[in-house]
Amino acid sequence: MSPASRAAAADRIQDAVLAHPAFTSAGVVMAYSTFGSELDTSRILAAVRERGATLVLPRIDRQRDALALHAVDDLAHDLVPNRWGIREPRPEGCRLVHAADLQFVLVPGVAFDPHGRRLGYGKGYYDRLLRRSIAEGGTPYTVAGAFDLQVVNAVPIEAHDFGIMEIVSESRGIGCTVQSGSVTRG
Repeated sequence: MSPASRAAAADRIQDAVLAHPAFTSAGVVMAYSTFGSELDTSRILAAVRERGATLVLPRIDRQRDALALHAVDDLAHDLVPNRWGIREPRPEGCRLVHAADLQFVLVPGVAFDPHGRRLGYGKGYYDRLLRRSIAEGGTPYTVAGAFDLQVVNAVPIEAHDFGIMEIVSESRGIGCTVQSGSVTRG
């Protein structure tokens, strides 16, 4: 994608997420800081804070090999780059949030399919996090903001993969066929 078409597509995706009923009604929203070629999430992050909802961002906890969830109050001061350059919450300044408290989760990924299967970066952090949220009694609505070119017919899956409920691209919304987050082969 050219930089201009990418920026225009990202604006349309963010507009759709910002207008999504599950997003607008959520009191606790988990998103992510943009890294590399991922969807720019800056407007989404700012909108959560502006409307007074709790913004949750992940931090990689290397000791547990899992995502630690932190409430972020100040996007300018509460985030620091990790060793890969991903902006994460400062653990000493941002309170921890329980996975069960998540109501809306914007999920990153490399590719997605209409069944809710997602190809991530290979560590399984989001799969384990979403599974943990459900196990603890949470009911997060999971959405991937993705460019059309990231939506493919089928994504390969493994037994531990956890599906998403909806994909929002620059041209459409796709309600995925996933049931309760689990993904099946086929």
